[in-house]
Amino acid sequence: MTRADAFGSPEGAAVSAQISSRITTLVLLASGHRLAAEADGSRARFTADDEARAVEVECLPRPDDAANLWFTLGGMWLCEATNPTDALITIKAALRSART
Repeated sequence: MTRADAFGSPEGAAVSAQISSRITTLVLLASGHRLAAEADGSRARFTADDEARAVEVECLPRPDDAANLWFTLGGMWLCEATNPTDALITIKAALRSART
């Protein structure tokens, strides 16, 4: 089953809603840390004050973890989407490292 097929099914709609909720939670958490964030479906784009560097995070089912939702950054699995604080730490570090 492809990702598009899964999201077109009733189960896929539920997964899509969970993904949207996890992304929204991460965006709100980042806003509290003075990061600008824009969400679009399963993705969110984060920038620091200077907006010189942007980080894009996506929320996806991880096939090798019983399809639990995970955040990804640059194609790498970051953490389970139930741990947005862990993802935020990585996002902030990625934004800082681009400025040095």
